[in-house]
Amino acid sequence: MKVLLIHPPWYRLLGGEFSGVPLGLSYLAGALERGGHDVKVYNADMVKAGLGLPPDTLPDETYINYKHALSDLNDPIWGEIRSTLADEKPDVVGISVRTPHYPSALNVSRMVKELSPKIPVIWGGVHPTIMPAECLTNGDVDFVVRGEGEYTLTELLKNLGSPDKVPGISYKRDNDVVHNSDRPLVQNLDEIPYPARDRIIGYERMQPEAFGHLFATRGCPYQCTFCASHWIWSRRVRYRTIANIVDEIISVKKKYKTSRFIFEDDSFTVNRKFVEDFCNAVIDMKLGITWRCETRVDLVNPQLIALMKRSGLDEISLGIESGSANSLKRIKKGITVEQVRNAVKVIKAARLRFGAFFIIGFPWETKEDINATLDLIQEVDADVLGLNMATPYPGTEVYEICKSEGLLSENVDYGSFFFVSPDVCLSKKIPREEMLEIVNRSQHMMERHNRKKFRQLVLKHPLYALKRFISGKYYYPGSLKAILRQLR
Repeated sequence: MKVLLIHPPWYRLLGGEFSGVPLGLSYLAGALERGGHDVKVYNADMVKAGLGLPPDTLPDETYINYKHALSDLNDPIWGEIRSTLADEKPDVVGISVRTPHYPSALNVSRMVKELSPKIPVIWGGVHPTIMPAECLTNGDVDFVVRGEGEYTLTELLKNLGSPDKVPGISYKRDNDVVHNSDRPLVQNLDEIPYPARDRIIGYERMQPEAFGHLFATRGCPYQCTFCASHWIWSRRVRYRTIANIVDEIISVKKKYKTSRFIFEDDSFTVNRKFVEDFCNAVIDMKLGITWRCETRVDLVNPQLIALMKRSGLDEISLGIESGSANSLKRIKKGITVEQVRNAVKVIKAARLRFGAFFIIGFPWETKEDINATLDLIQEVDADVLGLNMATPYPGTEVYEICKSEGLLSENVDYGSFFFVSPDVCLSKKIPREEMLEIVNRSQHMMERHNRKKFRQLVLKHPLYALKRFISGKYYYPGSLKAILRQLR
């Protein structure tokens, strides 16, 4: 069958773009190719080669423009999608859906059915996995693939006429929604084909670093109340073999000239022995790569960090979330502010760049809680700062808290469920207008901080910056524009 897998537009609606590899869809493409299908991945959130940066901030005007572009199906973005669908003429369309992408994915589904009502539309991803019945109430969605999709989607395409045989899906039968039994998790991750990065439409326009994203593991054992990833991967961590990971790195490096790799695992250093084995393999094989990962502050160890650096680690991101002891406890993060300080000292002593993620605006937070977070942000002085507004994603404990306390409207607008949306304000302790002002000031602070750090990187480490610039081939007009935007 001719299959088109679509990553719907979202950053583009905000005035930015996502020019990376839609990793989940690329994994599906690899599995479908092995099953004999003609498959392409369409990243409808990519304009052209660039840094893939989101807009600087989200002031009211940007948000208004976003809502308008979302509802105006005459916008050029939707015109491009219609043209791509008409050119590709797919037999089947699969769409990856995260919660804030929900209304955009509905638009894409409608356009598929306008092309031909006979084309099956299949949704997958975190949001459909958690809310399959709600997704299927839309007449333009025929099937939902729940959880890991590689084997489920492959099997569904063989049984579109008799879907009752396929575990892991939900679908419509007459006026009812049917939920088949769950599909067991893939036990041997090495069996799954590598992501088919070359099936992305326009992949030849993408920069080498875009192809370096990969997973070493699936699953996260922690209990963070704002996260829903366990709905896909579970809380049990499953590992690829070191040989399998290294082989993918070698193949990507050879095919796409990629020398920098980014691990997308929730917490890369959960298993110290696994990380040590990976680092030693990279060193012994002289792979000549640089890489980055994300982890927790209570998993940072001086000896392990030193080994990771010797193998090419040059940047690490920490999910710190809050400077308030009360909030850290309420979100079940399982860390302390003192552990944050210790981890940051270790990373800075190793002379590694590091990113730090924070969240403000949980329902219970007072101004004192938020100020504690803002103070910690200043103290840790990360090279890359991510500061988001608490968002009640379905499937999380925060979502259930907000529902039970009447903080969500009956007619939920999932298109507003993202980091700094003015339509999602959960605070019970701070008046809405005051909370939005705090968020606005915080976002501008984050923007100034990141630009300052970027300028410092270029001025203090020009050779490193130049190497990244050249190896990543960031000399396209869109990239240059994004870089100059950060330097001004």
